[in-house]
Amino acid sequence: MFRLFSEIPKCLDSVSNIFKQHVTAEGTALVKQAEDAASNKKVFVRKVIELHDKYLAYVNDCFQNHTLFHKSLKEAFKVFCNKGVAGSLSAELLATFCDNILKKGGSEKLSDEAIEETLEKVVIEETLEKVVKLLAYISGKDLFAEFYRKKLACRLLFVNRANDDRERSILTKLKQQCGGQFTSKMEGMVTDLTLARENQTSFEEYLSNNSNANPGIDLTVTVLTTGFWPSYKSFDLNLPAEMVKCVEVFREFYQTKSKHRKLTWIYYSLGTCNLLGKFESRNTELIVTTYQASALLLFNSSDRLSYSEIMTQLNLTDDDVVRLLHSLSCAKYKILNKEPNTKNISPTDHFEFNSKFTYKMRRIKIPLPPVDEKKKVIEDVDKDRQYAIDASIVRIMKSWKVLGQQQLVLECVEQLGHMFKPDFTAIKKRIEDLITRDYLERDKTNPNMYRTNLHPKTTIESNQTLEPSPTKTLFVATTHQRLLSGDSSVTSPHRPLLFSNISSSTTVLFSSPLWRLLLIYPLLSGDCSMTSPPRRPLLFGDISSSTTVLFSNFDCSLLLFSLATSSVVCTVYVPLSC
Repeated sequence: MFRLFSEIPKCLDSVSNIFKQHVTAEGTALVKQAEDAASNKKVFVRKVIELHDKYLAYVNDCFQNHTLFHKSLKEAFKVFCNKGVAGSLSAELLATFCDNILKKGGSEKLSDEAIEETLEKVVIEETLEKVVKLLAYISGKDLFAEFYRKKLACRLLFVNRANDDRERSILTKLKQQCGGQFTSKMEGMVTDLTLARENQTSFEEYLSNNSNANPGIDLTVTVLTTGFWPSYKSFDLNLPAEMVKCVEVFREFYQTKSKHRKLTWIYYSLGTCNLLGKFESRNTELIVTTYQASALLLFNSSDRLSYSEIMTQLNLTDDDVVRLLHSLSCAKYKILNKEPNTKNISPTDHFEFNSKFTYKMRRIKIPLPPVDEKKKVIEDVDKDRQYAIDASIVRIMKSWKVLGQQQLVLECVEQLGHMFKPDFTAIKKRIEDLITRDYLERDKTNPNMYRTNLHPKTTIESNQTLEPSPTKTLFVATTHQRLLSGDSSVTSPHRPLLFSNISSSTTVLFSSPLWRLLLIYPLLSGDCSMTSPPRRPLLFGDISSSTTVLFSNFDCSLLLFSLATSSVVCTVYVPLSC
């Protein structure tokens, strides 16, 4: 049939269109089937992979690998692969599918009937290869990346048998498909775990050599780089005395290795603790979070505590105390007795240690109630998209100087299409925002025409009064413009910021990889060693969240670039007597 129609001019266009409609209809039917039954949502990705294998074989064999049919297959899959399935996004389902494969050693247990067949026909590498091919059809690749990063963090931190080689294998495939920027944070996460193991070995040697520093508790600390890992909820938890000593010991050890890095302890989301519960029947080992352990240890000194007393002693919010106490008194394992004995937690409740608790297992894990982070992930991705649109508009306007609104929107869509499909309304809103921030300006005669308001050259005269640094320590805010700490409030600048009078006591901490800096007459310590001031200004790009810049011996000036500004070629002329 194909050979027959291929002899007729332009006849293959109609055949490929019919092929596209047929594939689209079958894929749409899979989406509808998954929406009708909740259990079908779990097998949706596997069925889409099977559908893709089926019609890809048709294109390669029956249609002789013709480019026209490859295009039709791609367009058909883009139609139904970007539809929501029973309230879940396709990017989320794809990330969950990868998580199940990597977490369960390749036996993606989609259904009892499919386990044996999956194990026989599909090996891990082949399955991951097919998942990456499907990712090409997903328009929201940045959503997939964020969902995947969340699940990768859980695998690396909580799955005992996380396979680093397997994780690196799929990251290599994703890097080939989507580029190095797509996987840079994920690769950093895997590297962090490797470094954490080496760090833990050094910590154990430190304790063995300093018997007085040993806290008497087995302590394992995983140091994570802020810029690589997802953001986690953190509070100033009032730790028990036993844990406070552990924190102090590790802080002293870490300062011997890195004096200029700040440790932020994430107890709420990631910390775990093994407690020995001494019940009347027998002792039972309890695997709990740090928050749960802190609450249980309160009952070593008190027989009975009220809701308000627990909240005050732990320094937690109401929502966190409710989740915490519910997991210990109302869930499957009732370690605490609650009065009154109801299934809900109220501020008038009182709690006692349940000494009569018994369970057939000698070791139990008590989880906290799960929190749906889907909404937060989507909000974070939306914010990142705003910054990406801003940067794209600035790059385009820098290149064109003057551009009409329609052409600017189309150029922006083309630049960002490889990661997500920006909405026209969102682009127009970002244009208006850039106008208010003096990046762009409207043409006075034609309101639909925009001009760049960026200055490619900034000249600093020797007699010009420079902006003084408000404090000797500058803390640069994160991507979301949240101040880390300190007295100096420096958010993402609309234009490059110049700070003068920087002395040897100045330290600059970066909390986001979205910064570039120009150092004028510095002497850096650390990996970059210079014994004398450079003759020219030095530009350092792609600053990571682990970067710390130290100044010594020579006074200098510092110029900070935000992400949008760093896309502009900015030349700075500085007098030699700076």
